Amino acid sequence: GGGAAGPGAPAPGGRGGGGGGAPGPPPPAPPPIRVLLRPEWLTLAEGGTPAVATSIAYAGHDALVSFALADTAKTPVRARIAAPALPQLGAHVTLGVRQNALAYPLG
Repeated sequence: GGGAAGPGAPAPGGRGGGGGGAPGPPPPAPPPIRVLLRPEWLTLAEGGTPAVATSIAYAGHDALVSFALADTAKTPVRARIAAPALPQLGAHVTLGVRQNALAYPLG
């Protein structure tokens, strides 16, 4: 064993590569965005985001169900749920997303 440390190898003491100066400034924060999830993209899913069903608008074979997420803001979301899987009003469920969200910059 043992050999000379090459470029980028950990320096003695377990720290990587040299420089020796103070770290640079942190990267700038990303700009705020608005995320759009269409109701048909949300689904009931095990291990998803906790939510409570707050209203149900029946439409025959499915319904538009409003939920309050279990975050501090009780963020409202709506999901189009097939009739056989409809939750009861007030039911605690978990929601998943079946398609990538759309994101739009604010401002």
